[in-house]
Amino acid sequence: MEASGGKHIVPKDGQINVLMMKDLGIVEYYQQVLNHLLEFNYRYTTQLLDDAKAFSNLAKKKNVDANDVKLAIQMAQKGVFRRPPPREDNKTTAAGMLVDSRRIEIEHQPLPQSSQMKRALDAEFQEMIKNSQSGQESIGKNDKDKIMDA
Repeated sequence: MEASGGKHIVPKDGQINVLMMKDLGIVEYYQQVLNHLLEFNYRYTTQLLDDAKAFSNLAKKKNVDANDVKLAIQMAQKGVFRRPPPREDNKTTAAGMLVDSRRIEIEHQPLPQSSQMKRALDAEFQEMIKNSQSGQESIGKNDKDKIMDA
């Protein structure tokens, strides 16, 4: 590990990150950690400013103001940086997820092929036609019997 007072030339943003890490008691770190933090800061800030610019454009304003930036920050806090649930609450393991996925696969068997479905539907349709015809014939006979009896 490299000490924070290494031989690297650190930009102003990096110096601020170094000071924040010192405040948190982090005095030893790899240089790559600082690089990652700088990249994160750049991406996050760029995203916020893009969102603020979009809000400003929606409001038909020429310039981005503090309210646009505040709104972009609020939107990011509501959706982007949600904390994961505590580990105690999350009892899911990889093995448990595998068992669940296998159970779901078994419950949801693949649908029959279209040709199989077509044959089954054709057979059911033919049976329905036969049933309706036989039902109509029996109705017709009953009507004839009633007329003859009258």
